[in-house]
Amino acid sequence: MKNRSYIYSVITLSDKGFEGKREDKNYPLIKRVMGNNGFDLSDYVLIPDEKNYLTDAINKFRDKCDIILTNGGTGLSPRDITPDVTLKLIDKRLYGFELLIMRESLNETPFAALSRAVCGTIGRTIIINLPGSPDAVRSNLNAVIPILKHAIDKLQGDMSDCADIKK
Repeated sequence: MKNRSYIYSVITLSDKGFEGKREDKNYPLIKRVMGNNGFDLSDYVLIPDEKNYLTDAINKFRDKCDIILTNGGTGLSPRDITPDVTLKLIDKRLYGFELLIMRESLNETPFAALSRAVCGTIGRTIIINLPGSPDAVRSNLNAVIPILKHAIDKLQGDMSDCADIKK
């Protein structure tokens, strides 16, 4: 499974972005970081912070890619619904991913403690909730990138022994 393409999709949640009142600065950043690490983009969508839009986007992308990266909507505001929707759709939660992301984020700012971001699996796809801040997106992706391809391989049936993997 090692010599294959790893495909991802991006879902940006932003009411202002959806209305054309704010530029999505995360999408180009995500494309750059993921591309530099050997991941290929499948789809991108910019949606408002609405449960039905997010549910539809996740369901549309889940069988088309290895990873779904959401960004935005992970905090405490009344419109922040990303983790709530994600929790209802995932099969398995990836607590280790969440811990890596939180650890990295807390090294940057104490406000990271307000994040409710969720990571998990939906079928053979990994979903990662990223925050809305470009700096936080960068640090969160950098926290999980080193283990992401291995996690995808395992989720999709790789039977090799994890003990043989070097750091």
